[in-house]
Amino acid sequence: MAETKTLRLAAKLAEVMKQVKYIQKAGYNSFHKYRYATEADVNEKVREELAKQNVIMLPSLLSHSIREHTTRSGATEYITYVDMEFRFIDGDTGEEFVIRMSGEGQDAGDKGIYKAISGAQKYALMKVFM
Repeated sequence: MAETKTLRLAAKLAEVMKQVKYIQKAGYNSFHKYRYATEADVNEKVREELAKQNVIMLPSLLSHSIREHTTRSGATEYITYVDMEFRFIDGDTGEEFVIRMSGEGQDAGDKGIYKAISGAQKYALMKVFM
């Protein structure tokens, strides 16, 4: 029975992969002058398709660390590193698929952890669904 459940969840994730063909690069990094797909854009596209398949994704923070960093201008910022686990759960069968992803965020205040979590989630989705 577990084999059948696994095949169902795998088939649903493969269908999400089929439907999310390309995500427009709406973000722009003016410092390095390049376009990129934003976390919000990735989340929106993938969330819609996961919902159609009755699959949810639950994030869990496994660990985090923070270190100080001095910028070129001499300002102190904080670099936060996170290890995350993302659990895909099939709402029909209860089958689960788990991946792990790390993320890093840099901020002068208290937003580094949120940036790190957002980065980990964006790249987890991009790598799972190619």
